Amino acid sequence: MTLVCINPKELEEGDLLAYVDGEATPQVRQHIADCLFCQAEVAALQQAAARLTEALYREECPDVDTLLAYGMGLVSSSERRRLERHVRDCSYCQVELTELAVPMPSTAVSARVAHQVAQLKEMGKRVLTAVLQPPPLQPVLALRGTGETRHVYQVDDFQIILVKTAPIAMEKLWPVEGQLLSLSDPHRLFNGRVVVHKEGTAVRETPLDELGYFNLDKLPPGLYTMVLDLQETTLQISAFPIP
Repeated sequence: MTLVCINPKELEEGDLLAYVDGEATPQVRQHIADCLFCQAEVAALQQAAARLTEALYREECPDVDTLLAYGMGLVSSSERRRLERHVRDCSYCQVELTELAVPMPSTAVSARVAHQVAQLKEMGKRVLTAVLQPPPLQPVLALRGTGETRHVYQVDDFQIILVKTAPIAMEKLWPVEGQLLSLSDPHRLFNGRVVVHKEGTAVRETPLDELGYFNLDKLPPGLYTMVLDLQETTLQISAFPIP
């Protein structure tokens, strides 16, 4: 038996698409609930929309670094509002945010880090907390999950670039290379050290060379605090996640 609409005059052009988008009027919703023909038409439209979404998979999604910064509250208010609108309607990013979720330090850990910062201040040093900067726009359908992840932090005149390299095979330890830059004086020479803390305990320490480069031993997954101790200033990244 061939299905036909029970009352075509009740529908206008675009009503079925509005139903698929969740914007149909109560009258249209009732009509579709009573009409097997229109239910089949709606199912076909939903399948077509799903195929289109699959073809354009993640075209408009923010990259992983941006999602991570959003989840940790490290984006500007305007960027946060934009991402909130996107994540609200994107099931892919909702899942990815859940997978990227990193537990924040406990109150006790935060207290220990705060005590360390207070000690540095007592030594007469200026303590500055660097903020993660939004990454540059990625090309459409850019590859996600590549072997290296780049983070750029900035505070005052300083910029800190950190590059995480994905582990080899099942090693699960992430090499991290970094560079400290002075935005106003690109030729500035540095003298200092880099200390990485996890749960309030120093777990890695490495020198900062004159050109601002440093290399950390392979780090296991977790949330770290990174302190760059210079002669006159201490720079702090309060939440650096691995991976």
